[in-house]
Amino acid sequence: MTETQTDITKIGISTKESNSALKPAKVTIIGVRIQTKTKDGKDMKSPLVNVIVKHPDREESLELNKIKCLKNDKIAVVSLWANINEEDGLFVKNSAIAELLRFLKVNSLEELTSKEIETVEQSSTDKYLCLKAY
Repeated sequence: MTETQTDITKIGISTKESNSALKPAKVTIIGVRIQTKTKDGKDMKSPLVNVIVKHPDREESLELNKIKCLKNDKIAVVSLWANINEEDGLFVKNSAIAELLRFLKVNSLEELTSKEIETVEQSSTDKYLCLKAY
């Protein structure tokens, strides 16, 4: 390790917030990426859907996989798991993906491309962005 490098194993927690965090804004959806997740070394039944967006304050694209929506008369942050109904092969009616598709008035994930949607912070304590679907 050179003199200018910091030993990252010895760094503590700052009292300062990150000033590089993106602020909520209207974004344009440019695509989706399906991500297979594993648990205990096995693929999970439902993959996670990452919505790829263009944020006005960032040059690179951004991937978001959570929405903030109305569930049981309460606002909730929900992950975009691709839960598919075994009987008809469609997304489960009350899934987060179905909520997002209904909110944007589209019928499939591929129809999300070029749609605009607002982003919001997940909560007052979690400043990560998610898609606003309410």
